[in-house]
Amino acid sequence: MDHFLSHFWFYGVIAVLAGFFFLGKRSNSSITEKLVAEFEVKNPQFKLSGFRARYVKFGDESPDRIDVELSQLPLDVAEILDLQVNGQAMVSLRVKPNHQAEFDYWRDENVGFPVLNANDALDILYRGEVIASGVFQRRG
Repeated sequence: MDHFLSHFWFYGVIAVLAGFFFLGKRSNSSITEKLVAEFEVKNPQFKLSGFRARYVKFGDESPDRIDVELSQLPLDVAEILDLQVNGQAMVSLRVKPNHQAEFDYWRDENVGFPVLNANDALDILYRGEVIASGVFQRRG
């Protein structure tokens, strides 16, 4: 009994990992479409930056989700970046102390963001200039 109690944390970790595995597997089955944008850097100042955007549609009445991550930005903290979808301004992002900016949005939140489809364009702007452009494409 002492052996079990001395290693109880190990069994807790295993239980948590098993829960994530089974719950995660169930929630992924409701994804009906996943769109990913591949980005082209337009401004050489940002050539070492990372740009990633995903849009997921769910089939079980769940809200759609968009996730945009910008990393290794050569900008100061609190600088502003803007996102445009098909040429229309959508949202502004602030650079964090780790030189990243993120936008994570579920369609049921109070932000006006359109439903996206394949071939929709996403532009990232800094001071009114497009620094990177991407087009959403279907991914498995």
